[in-house]
Amino acid sequence: MFDRVKNIVPYHQHQALGASIGNFLEFYNFIIYAFFAPMIGEVFFSAHNPMVSLICALLTFSAGYIARPLGSIYFGFYVEKHGSAATLSLTFILMGISSLFLVLTPGVNTIGYVAPILVVVARVVQGFSEGGDVGPSTDLLFSQIGKRYRSAYIIMQPATQYIASFCGVFVGLILSLILSKESLYSWGWRIPFAMGILIVPVGFWIRSSIPQEIPLKKVKKSQKRKVGSFFAINMFVYVASGSVLTYIRTFGVSYAVNVLGLPTTVAMAAMSIGLLLGIMGMLISMKIHAKIPAKKILLSLNLIQVLSLYPAYYYATHLSGIISQIVLNTVLFLPAGLMATTVWSLILESLPKENRSLVYGITYTLAVCLFGGVTQPIVAWLIAHTGSVMIPAYVGTGASIIGSLSLLHLNFKYSNAKNSVML
Repeated sequence: MFDRVKNIVPYHQHQALGASIGNFLEFYNFIIYAFFAPMIGEVFFSAHNPMVSLICALLTFSAGYIARPLGSIYFGFYVEKHGSAATLSLTFILMGISSLFLVLTPGVNTIGYVAPILVVVARVVQGFSEGGDVGPSTDLLFSQIGKRYRSAYIIMQPATQYIASFCGVFVGLILSLILSKESLYSWGWRIPFAMGILIVPVGFWIRSSIPQEIPLKKVKKSQKRKVGSFFAINMFVYVASGSVLTYIRTFGVSYAVNVLGLPTTVAMAAMSIGLLLGIMGMLISMKIHAKIPAKKILLSLNLIQVLSLYPAYYYATHLSGIISQIVLNTVLFLPAGLMATTVWSLILESLPKENRSLVYGITYTLAVCLFGGVTQPIVAWLIAHTGSVMIPAYVGTGASIIGSLSLLHLNFKYSNAKNSVML
């Protein structure tokens, strides 16, 4: 049956389907930990102070990021020998096994300190898997496609991450509505992880059936390849600052519940709305990318993002409630969605085709490991240490400024380099 589908569906669409669905499931299983960190902290890192439990849970969340560069390096070479289909199927198996650990591991009150150790091991395996997945899956979407489909396929990588995040938060919202707080905190949080495991076989089936790649032609060393290698450094700066802002966004549920004292339902509902607006923004970004110069898009939307973060957090902390949370999540997610196509087109086009998977995978995961992975525990610790609930606003605004300058510099350099190559 699937062979008939492969004959009907064009190669590039089949390839994109396998990469996108797999990327969605990988990221879903990896990121939902962040949304249920308050519950996980209470089950595995029980302490008298809820902020201490949360910080311990977020440090465990960060453990996954330590393994991501290792996964990107290992699977970056693995994909060159065995191809994307085999590589992405293997990363998927690892993600399923590690998620199963999180579902089945009893709490600290049942098996003692073995429980948090098992959770750390599970997060490390998840990080290794996700790190190995991001390079090949992104390259699979970007390579071997015509200009007609390029914008749509470029946006699939960040869009599937937003969609995965939305699904995780939305499941949390439903659970918070139908379960008591005691049930949600004791066992209900395991349900989203179990759902991720149940759909692993579907994703594995789709990924294992990805057509073998068309071998890349040998490319002579040229000025453009050197430019691509040079831009890896610029990409690192942007991803580092962008990942800090990303994990400020995903810190939203923990921030609303543990810091502002809002109900879980309010936190989940507001973030669900913010993520939906971000996804809509990505769809719109494909159109504005085709009609408006990249420089204007980056200047205007980054300026809006920088100037609106502090007022949004001020409003959320001084008039905490569902309305202010919706405003905050809108500010956090919508501008990023609107410039997604322009940002990722700029980054991926600047990297050399013949080793884009390896360069992108290592650069991306290393930046996320060093900066994004530690953002949430550091922000939580700073809030607890200083007593200031505006810490995310300060950190997010600083990261946004650095990321904006990096993108504008990257656009300027790439435009000049592209013109010089054409000449």
